[in-house]
Amino acid sequence: MPDPLLTRIVGELADVPGLRAIALGGSRARGTAQAGSDYDVGLYIASRHDLDTDALREAVRRLVDAPQTVELTAVGGWDSGSSAAAGSESTGTRSTCSIARSMQSAA
Repeated sequence: MPDPLLTRIVGELADVPGLRAIALGGSRARGTAQAGSDYDVGLYIASRHDLDTDALREAVRRLVDAPQTVELTAVGGWDSGSSAAAGSESTGTRSTCSIARSMQSAA
């Protein structure tokens, strides 16, 4: 059975200009998620100059319970000593983010 929130995430992000692929990671991808598990979503882009960050920010705001709190770091921004969660990573063409459990109420 398809996950309704994951379907919604993909639907919101699919048309963001410059976004080439969306990948599920973490416990949900492994099939070991619990009811309260978050959604680890990897975003693959063509290049940092092709991604429409304004469109991405707006798409994410439509997915979360508190849209005014959405922050979007630059591609590679988590590599500069930020407070990213352990195990998160980003490169010039890949950026990972975690979509919190609070989004489940928006499904």
